Amino acid sequence: MTTIGAAKVMVALLVAPGLLAACGGSSSGNASLGTTSSPPAATGAPAAGNSETSGVSATSTSCATSDLKVSLGQSGAAAGTFYQRVDFRNTGTEPCTLTGYPGVSFADDAGHQVGVDASRNPANASATVTLSPGSTAYANLGVPDWGNFPASNCSAAKATMLRVYPPNQRDSVLVPDAQKVCTTTDGRPTITAVQLTA
Repeated sequence: MTTIGAAKVMVALLVAPGLLAACGGSSSGNASLGTTSSPPAATGAPAAGNSETSGVSATSTSCATSDLKVSLGQSGAAAGTFYQRVDFRNTGTEPCTLTGYPGVSFADDAGHQVGVDASRNPANASATVTLSPGSTAYANLGVPDWGNFPASNCSAAKATMLRVYPPNQRDSVLVPDAQKVCTTTDGRPTITAVQLTA
């Protein structure tokens, strides 16, 4: 073998492992992208490994509205805000998951929206909550006291229902909840991400 030929063989042996490693990394990345099921960050998707479970596999499907009983739980008040827990109980026969924030707004007897929808309160980290049948998760709804605002900044109105969309669902439920609320962004309600009931 000539000196030039030997040099070419040596270069090929040195470069080949790097090319194989690069190809292997690309293949792994594509496989990961093809199997991801995380929603966009704007929906309150959790970071990798950020999850809570009620003792079942994390491979469960999303909880459909039809498999959840939505109700109002514990309540309280502090610093001019009324707090109400919104509970989600799995009434289905299989485990399911909830991730991020529910959609919440007040409504009248006819189901028409009263005021603006609740904004997201990042008080607790967004996580994927896995519910076994019969288990409950909740989110905290904060409603500013309409009496703390000038009338022109609040435009208070009476609501009789709370419309709730479970996280990542298009179907909502109406829950009786009669109270007077601001209808402007100054007195906008807030909602936290769902978390597992202790």
